[in-house]
Amino acid sequence: MIGFELTEEQKQFQELAHEFSEKEIRPVAHAYDENEEFPWPVLVKAADLGLLTYGIPEEYGGAGVRSVMTHCLIGEELAWGCAGISTAMGAVMLGASPIILSGTTAQQKKFLPRLGRVTAPGRVALGAFCLTEPESGSDAASIQTSAKKVSGGYVLNGTKHFISNGGIADVYTVFATHDASQGADGIDAFIVLGEQEGVKPGKKEKKMGIRASHTAQIHFEDVFVPEENRLGEEGEGFLVALKTLEYSRPGVAASALGVARAAFEFALQYS
Repeated sequence: MIGFELTEEQKQFQELAHEFSEKEIRPVAHAYDENEEFPWPVLVKAADLGLLTYGIPEEYGGAGVRSVMTHCLIGEELAWGCAGISTAMGAVMLGASPIILSGTTAQQKKFLPRLGRVTAPGRVALGAFCLTEPESGSDAASIQTSAKKVSGGYVLNGTKHFISNGGIADVYTVFATHDASQGADGIDAFIVLGEQEGVKPGKKEKKMGIRASHTAQIHFEDVFVPEENRLGEEGEGFLVALKTLEYSRPGVAASALGVARAAFEFALQYS
């Protein structure tokens, strides 16, 4: 017989996320959305509760939650509070996921502890996942951002588009091709720091909704990435991307469920 009961851990995370949405997100959600303002104070509070890093292994400062079901429960409750703020929060784990799923122990030890931490008053270290480009959306195998092999590493050049936390993130996972003629087999994945020379913020998008989430272009202009910051072997970047998307996409559906629940409840109250 299949059981559908939540575990005690899942119930605790669900309750934590729901309470956070009720007390910290909903009271300010309208203002952040209307003003198209990034919700730094909310993310600082979320960081203090571990709601930005729950999927990061415990040895690197997270809660070590690997269950996709638990991720979905958290995401649903946060989106019930506000789709925009929950997207801003979830982008931290999306940026971290390629490192968690495909990174070496050395890479995880070096980069994961940076994420989701309060680094200055009113500021949290963010992550971002950089796959989509102006000319490459669903056809991710056709990306044009280049990774030229040089002594000791690679030089990245290109533009990423519609990036959550683009231009304000501290750690980026970036996908680029060392040989566009190879299609998916020519793609590599890299870890890039926002503070590196040549990492430049681009245009922030004007959106119809989810406006508390910062969505923007990010430009990489002659950005040097040492070989030890490549995720996986050369040519495995597309696999890294697919593993990450497979792991994270159920959370998108769960967030939609949270928004639908909220819409139903508001409509019921109005009637």
